[in-house]
Amino acid sequence: MSPKDPSSPHFAEVVGYTRLPSEPNTAVLELLLRPELCNTGGTVHGGVLMTMLDTAGMWASSLPGRASSGATVSISCNFVSAVRPSECERLIARAKITRAGKRMYFANIEASALPGGKLVATAQAVYAFPPSAVKNAVAETDAAA
Repeated sequence: MSPKDPSSPHFAEVVGYTRLPSEPNTAVLELLLRPELCNTGGTVHGGVLMTMLDTAGMWASSLPGRASSGATVSISCNFVSAVRPSECERLIARAKITRAGKRMYFANIEASALPGGKLVATAQAVYAFPPSAVKNAVAETDAAA
C-alpha cells in the first residue's frame, strides 16, 4: 500500500468515524462504538478518543468534501470519564475554532457519549495551516490591498 495510492483507506475509515454536517469553523464527528476500539479493561481506548478529538479540531478548518487544511502543532487532552460500548452506542466529537491567524488556528474540542450526552473527553489544540494555504491567503491579502 502506497501513501500516494488514493485507493488506500484513509485513517478515518480504519477508525470508523464519520463527519456530520456542521457550521463554518466547526466540525462534528460520530463514531459507532465496537469492541475492537476498547482497551483490555473494556473501556474505549484513550488513543481512539484523542484521535477523534484531534481530527475534529483539524477538520474544523475545512469544508465537507474537501481535504482538511490543518496539521497538529500541539494538543492537550483531558479524559473526563471512561465509557464502555455497553453504556452507549456512539461518541460525538464537536470542535470549534476559537481563534485563527494567518499561519495557525486554535480549537476547543469535546467528546460526548450518546445517548445521554455524558462528557467523555475535552481537548485544546493548535493547528498550522499548510504552506500552500498560507501562500494563498497572503496572495489574496496582497491582491486586495
